[in-house]
Amino acid sequence: MSEHKQNNNINKKVKKSNKKKKSNKKSKAKTPAVLSTKKKVEDAFVYIDHSQDSLTYSDFVHKEFVLYAKYDTHRMIPNLIDGLKPSQRKVVYSVIKKNLKKDFKVAQLCGYVSEQTCYHHGEMSMQQTITNMAQDFVGSNNMPLLYPSGQFGTRLQGGKDSASSRYIFTRMQQYFRKIFHPDDDAVLEYLEEEGQNIEPVAYYPVLPLVLVNGAEGIGTGWSTLIPNFNPTDIINHLLYNVLKKRGKNPSNKIAPFFRGHKGNMKKVYQDVYESYGKITKISDTQLEITELPIKKWTQDYKEFLTKGLPMNNDNKKEKSLLVGFREYHTEKNVHFILTLTEDQMKKAEENGLYETFKLKSNVNLTNMVLITSDDSTTLNSKNNTCKDAGIRRYKNVYQILDEYVPRRLGMYQRRKLHLLCKLQRERELLNQKKRFIQMILAKQLIINNKKRIVLVKELAKKKFLTKQQVWKKYPDIIEEGNKVVENETPIDTENDESQNEIRNNKKSSDEKISDEIEHMINGYDYLLSMPLWSLTKERVENLIKQLKDKEKQLKELEKTSIQQLWTNDLEDLKVSLEELEKSDLIQQKKEEEELQKNLLGLGKKRQLKNSGSPSKKKRKQ
Repeated sequence: MSEHKQNNNINKKVKKSNKKKKSNKKSKAKTPAVLSTKKKVEDAFVYIDHSQDSLTYSDFVHKEFVLYAKYDTHRMIPNLIDGLKPSQRKVVYSVIKKNLKKDFKVAQLCGYVSEQTCYHHGEMSMQQTITNMAQDFVGSNNMPLLYPSGQFGTRLQGGKDSASSRYIFTRMQQYFRKIFHPDDDAVLEYLEEEGQNIEPVAYYPVLPLVLVNGAEGIGTGWSTLIPNFNPTDIINHLLYNVLKKRGKNPSNKIAPFFRGHKGNMKKVYQDVYESYGKITKISDTQLEITELPIKKWTQDYKEFLTKGLPMNNDNKKEKSLLVGFREYHTEKNVHFILTLTEDQMKKAEENGLYETFKLKSNVNLTNMVLITSDDSTTLNSKNNTCKDAGIRRYKNVYQILDEYVPRRLGMYQRRKLHLLCKLQRERELLNQKKRFIQMILAKQLIINNKKRIVLVKELAKKKFLTKQQVWKKYPDIIEEGNKVVENETPIDTENDESQNEIRNNKKSSDEKISDEIEHMINGYDYLLSMPLWSLTKERVENLIKQLKDKEKQLKELEKTSIQQLWTNDLEDLKVSLEELEKSDLIQQKKEEEELQKNLLGLGKKRQLKNSGSPSKKKRKQ
């Protein structure tokens, strides 16, 4: 009877502790996917009472419209830390969760994203988001996160000529996990919606993506336009100016840069640059255009040239810009040959070829607006900021970097602490396994022909630790509400089948086991579920090697500073960027060779047409 009462008391205590844990989990406020938290919204009484017949203008603006304005701004303005809008972040989360290394149809990926991240908007907008993240033509992305397998759009129409989502495929780029490092997944703060874990509040890429791929969006009361910058220049700035790497910085300044663009970029004012195309004079009556300014697409420019023809100017040759033009461009290269009269050529040269043919465009840095945190908004017009909202207008690139750097370093600190705890736990589990096998081989511990309760108590007396005790000894910095997307992999995966057999046979036993002892049995699974062939000397030697490796990793990680961790990641990413530049140069050479062949072929055809065939000449004579 006394044992039965003790078991009941233990059960009551365990139930009470479980209830407390559940209540603590419920009480933990989850960060919602909108700018304002639910508690603050409810406290501010921003919801309208729809039971009333009438509604005042002030109630509509301050209680209903304000919610739409905040949510719209949050959707349209990217985050400072990862440079992503919520829809883009959902795509990144889904790609990481699915480990998308093989081609996957965009239409199917859209459905997967909606399922995994509680996406509440139309399929077309999500499909367009995925398409935009994979575009790599001039003027789109310097480092697209997704690989374009198919027609994702070209510079002919600025991406509008992309194929339907059911015909194109995508996957993560080779450098994707170098930007979003796998070791950061465990230390991110994940959102929860409708009882489902979804994407994090923000990712922490190795470099600020908002400067690499740029951003554009119009919210309610706020808009943003950030041009692309050279990722190599940003990496060099972080390495030499922030992390204090030895040597001279090869990149002096960070200026707008668009991958694959052959034109010049000149600074006009402090926050204004001019992008130029390329135009050369071939003869007295011919001009060659081989590049257009940034964000000016080939089809649009063709329409501009067509308007400059005499037939589109009421047959007045004085107002026309040119007599005619020919096109030899491809999807990636621009190539127009213009034909002018001598008078038109003189006027064009007097006014300037770039001005006459509109081969200049401004690239402004005057409206670089980003969200820095998620909270309620209060406008401060003097500083161009929102108090407590974290939405701010930045004057230059270096202001963005100054805010990004301390946050990224803080995340490296979290990553280091997490990895240290993880390595310590793995080392401890390996040590427990080694000692367990050694004691069995030395016949200091006999496990066969014993009841589970007796065996568990004997392991406890021998001071073997359960998995739960190991976690208590080396606690993680991450709270239960922000666990990793993918569960932590066990050290040994050889014994999965034996583990399942033991778990299935546990409940079939006739003996009544208390919750506490059952908890201990589960904690010793990593020892008792090892297969018989692991109880050998070779296995002990292998465990000793693994232990030494873990100790080396621990010592190296303890010595490594967070600055050095960041340096290693940036150097690794820099290598993949150099490979990307080499492949771009090879592609450009091939395209130039093909263009020259086509031009030579066209020249020969023209000569034949002008001269005429010999048979025709004889007939004429």
